[in-house]
Amino acid sequence: MHNTLGILIPVLLVVAFIAFYVFLFWRISKKTGYHGAMGLIALIPGIGMLIALCILVFSKWPMETEVEQLRMRQGMMPPTGYPPQGQPQPSYMQYPSQSPQQYP
Repeated sequence: MHNTLGILIPVLLVVAFIAFYVFLFWRISKKTGYHGAMGLIALIPGIGMLIALCILVFSKWPMETEVEQLRMRQGMMPPTGYPPQGQPQPSYMQYPSQSPQQYP
């Protein structure tokens, strides 16, 4: 009985850790617009997390495509970088030209 409990607790902790790990990648996948099951790729031993991160980093997220479509519907141009081309630069607040106030 004592030996079984000594093995069962670490196994349950590992299972709980793996379940939490899958939950995290599932949530990240859903928030980026992919199907949540893409988070299961992270379970591949050794390179799973690297594959999942490469997919997230180097692919165009479905959420980005949807945002661009909504912007195009509203007549807005998709972002091209900063500063926007053909738009005036914002005026920055200038310091007053008067001399600093002297304190007694």
